[in-house]
Amino acid sequence: TAEYSVGQVLAIRQTCALIAVLPYIHWVTGWPALRVVNRAGVALRSLFFIGTTWLIVSSFAVLPLPLVTAIAFSSPIFIVALSTLVLGERVGPRRWLAVMAGFTGVLVIVRPGGSAFEPVLILPVLAALSSGFRDLVTRRLARTDTSIAILFWSMLAVAVASAFAASADWKPVTTGAALAMMG
Repeated sequence: TAEYSVGQVLAIRQTCALIAVLPYIHWVTGWPALRVVNRAGVALRSLFFIGTTWLIVSSFAVLPLPLVTAIAFSSPIFIVALSTLVLGERVGPRRWLAVMAGFTGVLVIVRPGGSAFEPVLILPVLAALSSGFRDLVTRRLARTDTSIAILFWSMLAVAVASAFAASADWKPVTTGAALAMMG
């Protein structure tokens, strides 16, 4: 992201990921496995996936990798906390204690209100929240749609949205940068 826009990085990354998945679809699951039953659910998951990937890559552009990674790993905290509201699941006292301990850890890292707090620290927190919602939607979708359909259509959505967003400032990609993005 030091040389290329977030959209361009994501467009190349997701296109490569889609190409890598195509042989699996062709030889393992078959093309009918891409049929979507819950279109609204897949569309919602795709929106959360777009948000998550954009927020994570944007975070990497402005914050150190270990910090972003530590904060982004808080998404399971959001999953547990939101599973009661979104999925109607019961969360016991031990899990709530774990959520509170994990959230305390996130607060220690982010330090809101402290002198070291920077507003950009909200980016990976929002990425974790978006990731949590994406995973909750995925759990609901797993009841009606195949995992490969859920993955494929979400990946395609990120690739298309990213390519569209990057079209205005697309730059030629060096071989080294292309390999890094594909990796």
